[in-house]
Amino acid sequence: MAPPDSLPPKDMPAANAARRLELARGYAAAALAALDARELPPQPPNFALFYDLAEGSRPDLRMAMEAAETRGPLDEGAMGALANRFFQPTAESMLLADALSRINHTLQEALSLVTDHGAEAEAFGERLVQIAGVMSPEPKKLAEVLRRLTSETGAMIERSRQTSGRISESAGLVESLRAELDAARQQALTDALTGLPNRRAFDDRMAGAIAASDASGKPVALLILDIDHFKTVNDRFGHPVGDAVLRRTAQTMRAALREGDLAARTGGEEFAALLPATKLEEAFEIAERLRLAIAAQTLTIRATGTKLGDVTISIGLALRHPGETPVQWTKRADEALYRAKQEGRNRVVSAEPRKAVSW
Repeated sequence: MAPPDSLPPKDMPAANAARRLELARGYAAAALAALDARELPPQPPNFALFYDLAEGSRPDLRMAMEAAETRGPLDEGAMGALANRFFQPTAESMLLADALSRINHTLQEALSLVTDHGAEAEAFGERLVQIAGVMSPEPKKLAEVLRRLTSETGAMIERSRQTSGRISESAGLVESLRAELDAARQQALTDALTGLPNRRAFDDRMAGAIAASDASGKPVALLILDIDHFKTVNDRFGHPVGDAVLRRTAQTMRAALREGDLAARTGGEEFAALLPATKLEEAFEIAERLRLAIAAQTLTIRATGTKLGDVTISIGLALRHPGETPVQWTKRADEALYRAKQEGRNRVVSAEPRKAVSW
């Protein structure tokens, strides 16, 4: 038995609870202060974001928040996008819950059918035994036994046919639900506006790219790009025109990147690309080709013939370092993007030192 002075004090649970309450109040106060400093309303989603930020257990949230603030003051749209990314249930998860409920109901019905059919088969066997017990060589009695045997057998065959049909229907329903889940998963991984993979899909593919790079020893490059002065486009021409610019940017990315590269829309006017098995200079050339392709476009509003003027992008480039986490890698690319913005926009900035290039 431990000596008395090594036992925890009786009031230790109460002390721990008081400490947790004190910490929670501190996080809440920090969240409210952060909202007040940014002139954001303390609505539940906004408060939850800054509470988790103050609590400090979500480095991915901190990185996303910092990246959002480098693009300008946080507004209702930016906060809504962050809340949807970190707190809202996905359409896939909601459909999954519904599908699991329906599959469970279908399987219960199928199990009941099989159980009932088993009981019927057992009863049928007992009746056959009874019939066999009254077998007789007399023609009349034999004819009656054969009639009963034919009747029982025919009824059992019909019940088996019905049961088989209902089980087939259940199997078809389960297969239909599986197809719905596959479609929902694909939808959950696709940006509805541009048709590109979304942030969730990009994060999944990034993990795979890191594993492949570690296994092969080949470098992998990350591009993070942002449409310059996109808020001005929305403010001046309206969100439908802004949406058209986003769709055109996505189309240009698909055309400029190589087969095997991954382009994604990661939020708002921000896009990203993964370039597997790509060295620094090649990655820089691809990024520059993409930047020039965007800048060369002439965008005109069909209804009015108004030209939008130059639409350009800034790009941050980073090669992954050995042992680097996705958060660390993305942070360096984000920092390179921020420098591209600071240096005048419409340019590619690399997080890695590059050799001088003669022109």
